[in-house]
Amino acid sequence: MAKPVIFYKHNNFDTPFDGLDYGSYPRVTMEGVQNDTISSLKVADGVKLMMYEHYNYDGAVLTIIGPKELSSMPGPWNDRVSSVIIKDIRPKPPPEATPVDPAIGEPTYTPPGDDPAATPPSTAEAEDEELPENKELPETKEPVDKELPYPLPDLDAKPKDTGMSGATMGLIALLVFVFVMFIVGIIYMATSGGGNTGNRGDQFSGQFRRRRIP
Repeated sequence: MAKPVIFYKHNNFDTPFDGLDYGSYPRVTMEGVQNDTISSLKVADGVKLMMYEHYNYDGAVLTIIGPKELSSMPGPWNDRVSSVIIKDIRPKPPPEATPVDPAIGEPTYTPPGDDPAATPPSTAEAEDEELPENKELPETKEPVDKELPYPLPDLDAKPKDTGMSGATMGLIALLVFVFVMFIVGIIYMATSGGGNTGNRGDQFSGQFRRRRIP
């Protein structure tokens, strides 16, 4: 592909340098063009060339709109260019027009690859279609039941009925308490009050015997 701008070292397009592409060049020497040596040039169609007298786009500027061919530089510009800017000024193609629905007067949108004239098959037709003979459905693997090393708790199980209500259990506890207290009372009386009664009986019997003796 030809470059948009070509510079030449001498007049009449003699001794060309490497062509330059679109962009900004603060030093023409960076692209192989010798400083202050351009004597002729060619600019392609739709190209805007701005040439500066000094580096970094400083000093006087000469602008050329292509297509243009200069066998010699105009006025004092022979061997005077040090930096250039090359722009593409070709008109951009207009965006594609969006189709308008004549019924509502608004743009319509057609997804890529969709044919508006095509009619999608009905559900019944789609169900009647058979699979190709050389195409097999993948086998469905049945889940494998693995036994756990411990039984899982039954979250839905109800508590077992023991056959005894809360009132019955309370009555049994009360009877047991009364029975225990009764036994404790008997033991206490046997170990404390019973001994004193025996001693008093012995004293009475001794007094009775002494009175009967003449």
